[in-house]
Parts: sequence; structure tokens; C-alpha cells
Amino acid sequence: MSYAVQILRVSDGEFVDATLSPLNDKHLADFETFWKSRLQISAEEDAHWSWVNKNRIFKTEASYEKYAIECNQITQGLMMIATKGHRSYLVVPEKPQIRLRPESDLL
Repeated sequence: MSYAVQILRVSDGEFVDATLSPLNDKHLADFETFWKSRLQISAEEDAHWSWVNKNRIFKTEASYEKYAIECNQITQGLMMIATKGHRSYLVVPEKPQIRLRPESDLL
């Protein structure tokens, strides 16, 4: 299931429409094409991650869910969530950076 979301555009501080959906091959291709080289020259701690390898390794693991956020048909973020074997809690920031709502709410 996909969700309509809003993400913060850093350049002007405005929220823009995006989509949160399960990870697929297009998202991995976007990462390889648009983001991998940018991350490798950055000081980000996850710059060495290979999302293609992570997806292959955890593809059949039922205890992980993988998602992507797309804006203007380009993947803007990837996430993998461990859903089993961990306690969960929600911390609500003072100013949320993402807003979620089911796409059906937009109709």
C-alpha cells in the first residue's frame, strides 16, 4: 500500500507532496543513479551502504520491511525497518518533518 505524504524541501522550508511505498527495483535504480555517488563524497555515516545488497540479503526476511519516499518521480529516501524482535515507541518531534495519510484520503 502506498501513502501520500509531505516531506520538507530543505531549500525553502516548504512541505511538498511525495509518496511512501514499498521498496522496488526502480527505487534501487534511482539510488544507484542519483544518490550513491553523492553519498560517497559526503561525510554521511551511511555513505558506504549498498542498498542493492541490503535488499538482496533481506529480501526474504519477514522481520524487515523496506520502503521508499518518492517526490517528482525520483526516490528521495530509502528505509529498512526491523519489525520483529524489537520494542517500539513513538517520539513526536516538535515540528514533524513528514506527514502521512493514506492515498484514499486524497480522493
